[in-house]
Amino acid sequence: MSLERLTYFVDAVDLASFTAAAQKNFVSQTAISKQMKNLEDEIGTPLFIRQKNRVTVTSAGRQFYNHAKQLVNNYEQAVQLAYAIGSTDKQTLSIGFTTYYETQLMSPLLHKFMAEHPEIDITISQDNFRDNNQALLSQTIDILFSRNYALNSISDFEQIDTTTLEEGNMMVAVAEDDDISQYDVVPNDTLANRDVIFVSSDAGMTEPHGLTDNARQDGYEFNSITRIQSLELLLMLIRLNKLIAFFPENSLFSTNGVVFKPLENTSHRYEIMLATNNQNPNPAVKIFTDFVRDNR
Repeated sequence: MSLERLTYFVDAVDLASFTAAAQKNFVSQTAISKQMKNLEDEIGTPLFIRQKNRVTVTSAGRQFYNHAKQLVNNYEQAVQLAYAIGSTDKQTLSIGFTTYYETQLMSPLLHKFMAEHPEIDITISQDNFRDNNQALLSQTIDILFSRNYALNSISDFEQIDTTTLEEGNMMVAVAEDDDISQYDVVPNDTLANRDVIFVSSDAGMTEPHGLTDNARQDGYEFNSITRIQSLELLLMLIRLNKLIAFFPENSLFSTNGVVFKPLENTSHRYEIMLATNNQNPNPAVKIFTDFVRDNR
């Protein structure tokens, strides 16, 4: 599967037209149609619903589009970054993160670091846990802010060094008219057989790492666990459908119709860490990690 084919696919979806995608890429409409047919054959499922003057995506096509778009954007960002590095003598540092939760620690640290080290250019990217871990291992990012919450902990790899920046308990988010909201501290048995949702862009992630095991340690089981692609949708579903979700206690915020409650003697905990690859030769990595350790 080539980047060119992915680019054609993304353009065809964005423009809802093979003809418009062909014009944008200066190729024939026949070439686009053939590439899209080859892509569907390669994946093994239809991605488009073909109509007379437009095309729309199937459910599989929409899911594939979300990831293909990210790959194309990442390539374009990589080209821009490489050009920027090649045209300047400044040091560079690439920093990755996964969720809103890490930004609570990142933002003040980065603000202060950039003020103290204007000689270092920083780029920031967001990706899912699995891809961020791989990017750190392959050194396509230099620094990773991550919750210890992935399918495989990044600290399991011998070349990865980690520093714990914060740890604490998770809290449960519920609708303000949910029965759970009456408690100041939520008893474990009230969470039994509830439907849980969580945010992740990783289509292969079926639940947050440790969620089921932690619930069992506290003496209950969930009815279902469902992945949601955005924080905004998650909060809306909590409010409308009385679903529940878990948030680190450092990341609470005001949102209409949703309340956050502490849990009784909970096994649901989190850790936010700074991870680096000790095989990375970039001298800016040590400058940054020393700074973070001095400012924790």
